[in-house]
Amino acid sequence: MKKTLGIAAGLASLVVVLVNVVPSFGQADATGGQGRQAASTPKTTGVAPYRVGLVNLEKVFKSYPKFDAAQKALQADAKAKQERLTQMRAQFKDWVDQHRNPELKQTPGNVKSWEEEATRKEAEIAAEEQNAKRELMKRESNLYATVYQDVADVVEYVAKRRGLAMVMRFSDDPISPSDPDSVVKGLSRHVLYLDPSADITNQVIATLNRSYENAQAPAAGRQPSGN
Repeated sequence: MKKTLGIAAGLASLVVVLVNVVPSFGQADATGGQGRQAASTPKTTGVAPYRVGLVNLEKVFKSYPKFDAAQKALQADAKAKQERLTQMRAQFKDWVDQHRNPELKQTPGNVKSWEEEATRKEAEIAAEEQNAKRELMKRESNLYATVYQDVADVVEYVAKRRGLAMVMRFSDDPISPSDPDSVVKGLSRHVLYLDPSADITNQVIATLNRSYENAQAPAAGRQPSGN
């Protein structure tokens, strides 16, 4: 239901834009097409064109060996912590089952002591789980922040070499009518048309990976390089 509402909202926004745009064409026709002619003939101001580049940030992240290696290490640690928590819960369950054995003769004092111990052990497991989640979330956040800065530095380097005044992120993932998520994402895109020459994604990937390889095997005087 949420996905359907999201698509409906996106389509509603698109309709509003069309409603606001269509009258302007009608006005142009009413004045002999002057408005349309003005739109198709940009004025020459003598100002240099404002060059913009586009980069697929998701593709860059997925193609960066440093991000891939760090993400796999993080996943391995998460798995190890999960296995430890599973073991702790299994041990706690065995301990509880042993003390609940009806064949054991326990005094009221022993029962109270056991219940207090069970509460303490259960709280320790819960605290261990929360600490593990916080640690993993913090590490993941630091990973994304570090990789993003690496990418931003290379984007700036490539942009300056190509004389770009601005670089924006975009996505060229295909839109599938059978996949509501892809439709919603498609409707929220800021870039509707892309001249292939404006896409600097592959150059950013090549330069970023080359810089990473250089960092893995340091050599004096090496600079990021790109085509």
